[in-house]
Amino acid sequence: MSASYDPSRYVLVIDADVRRMNSRVDQLRLDGWKAEGASHDSAARELLAGAELVVLGDLGTPAASLQLLRDLRAAKLDSVNADLRVIAAADSEPQMLSAYAAGADLTLPRNASATVVSASAAALKRRNWNRPDVVRLGALEVDRAGRTATLNGQPVQLTRREFALLDAMAQAPGRVFTRDELSREIWGIPQHLAGRTIDAHASRLARKLRAPGALSAVQNVWGVGYKLNDTTRGDR
Repeated sequence: MSASYDPSRYVLVIDADVRRMNSRVDQLRLDGWKAEGASHDSAARELLAGAELVVLGDLGTPAASLQLLRDLRAAKLDSVNADLRVIAAADSEPQMLSAYAAGADLTLPRNASATVVSASAAALKRRNWNRPDVVRLGALEVDRAGRTATLNGQPVQLTRREFALLDAMAQAPGRVFTRDELSREIWGIPQHLAGRTIDAHASRLARKLRAPGALSAVQNVWGVGYKLNDTTRGDR
């Protein structure tokens, strides 16, 4: 599946509040999107296969919405776009953290206006759909569509968050990303809410991408953040 925006796909708005769901679908269509709505779990699961982006509201209870998101991220649903992005509802910091832990890319208040929802969808489109499917940096290859990485032709086993960190830095190889930028890109929250999670994930990722005789692919820039290097260059 290409990571590029596919105009045949649609934004899927999931919400048991039918009036809120219809308002968001209508606004998205006015803004030029293809959009569909689902007000219960079974209909949402049937429509997910054709979605490029999901706006996930209430499905009766917060737990039901989070379970759908967990199933989606655990690849338990057939034919779902590998690059699917999810905007989830959250009204408090604990709800935000639960949504991000389940796999949300962005959170919005439960009653965010339809125009804010549409603008957020556009922001995710700019962030994720206008980038190449594959980035090659010497011996390292990052395949966004397949969500895989190889080093010297060998697959590297990465967790979902480790791949998200690698994918974020692959937007601009050689550029130093601050911890706050990476935290917002991956969890949608500033660094101070994520704690030292970025450092822990970056450390594990660096170990997995360290090739003998080559510059480490992931470099810690002291006091600033991290960058992705071309692994064909020697250590320095």
